[in-house]
Amino acid sequence: MVHYSFELKLLSNKDTTINIIYMIKRKVIIPVIKWIQKV
Repeated sequence: MVHYSFELKLLSNKDTTINIIYMIKRKVIIPVIKWIQKV
């Protein structure tokens, strides 16, 4: 039941989740792009 309510909370916070994923992707992708440009 706790897990279910947690999923509901995630759904309601979808924008927040997307923002977090986006931030993580930027933190990973930007250094990779800079590294590729160096090489």
